[in-house]
Amino acid sequence: MIRSRVLATALLLASGVAACNSTDVTDPAPGGEYGDELAAVIAAAEATVTADSPDRRPRHPVFDELAAEIPGFGGFYRAARCVVVVVLTDEGDPELAVRVVSAALEPMARRACPDGLTVQTAPGQFTYIQLQRILAATQDLLSIRGVVGMKLDFKINKVVILVASRDTVDEVLAALPRVGVPEEAVAFRPGSGDGRRDRAGSRG
Repeated sequence: MIRSRVLATALLLASGVAACNSTDVTDPAPGGEYGDELAAVIAAAEATVTADSPDRRPRHPVFDELAAEIPGFGGFYRAARCVVVVVLTDEGDPELAVRVVSAALEPMARRACPDGLTVQTAPGQFTYIQLQRILAATQDLLSIRGVVGMKLDFKINKVVILVASRDTVDEVLAALPRVGVPEEAVAFRPGSGDGRRDRAGSRG
């Protein structure tokens, strides 16, 4: 069954919680390890939404524009300094995606990649627009004790929910139907803090 398979995956991802005392949810500095405009674009699109920043909308106009031009666009990520991978659903056209993404991103990576970017494609289940909607829906889960935040991860083509302990995973999975989010659209990772535990009106 899908639920049991996803639950097993979720628990596997969440198992890292027990091995780590905490994982900081602070987002990397704009520019990231490559220190160029492209890294800053990706950092903005993958910013973390937390209980302290519930109105944050992690996105960047570059992603929005590419989603409008490329059918099946599921986002992109940097596999290496000068290698970008575009995620496409079944409706995507790899040749079109490579052409459009290359033209849009190469000027941004010129500092780190003076010889240009290599653009590749990878399959995905969800489009960028779908992931944005799923991310918005999961923000209702910030009221659950132990939910630290959530963010987009274009490499795995999912919304990542950051949790303070593995005990939170089952409660989040049970709440997904309430917010209209399919289990296969989320993954879990450890995060520091404990969500709204200390906030007035939080779950007791």
